[in-house]
Amino acid sequence: EVEMKKRPLTILDCLSAFTKTDFFSGYRCEKCSEQKDSKGNAIQYLGRDAAKRDNLRFVPKVLVLHLKRYAGWGKNMYKISTKVINNMRMNITPFCAPMNAKTGGGGEQ
Repeated sequence: EVEMKKRPLTILDCLSAFTKTDFFSGYRCEKCSEQKDSKGNAIQYLGRDAAKRDNLRFVPKVLVLHLKRYAGWGKNMYKISTKVINNMRMNITPFCAPMNAKTGGGGEQ
């Protein structure tokens, strides 16, 4: 999540926060945690460390963004008042997934 700052943020700051790698410890894959041995008994699966990173699949001609304007939950909800500067032209290829033969992802234009 973008750190609350007094200075205005740019769209590139927001994309950088969105594509930041998140780390998890004790992650349990549903498929792996439901495995059974040859007798049908559940195999104990303790989980493992994992990482997740969201990227854009390709560079679109027009990028539409929805900025999160509220944070918190229930009675603790508050409005995020940090200004975001819109750069009309920017290079977003650093936020795109690497070229992948299976998915066709990458920085194509």
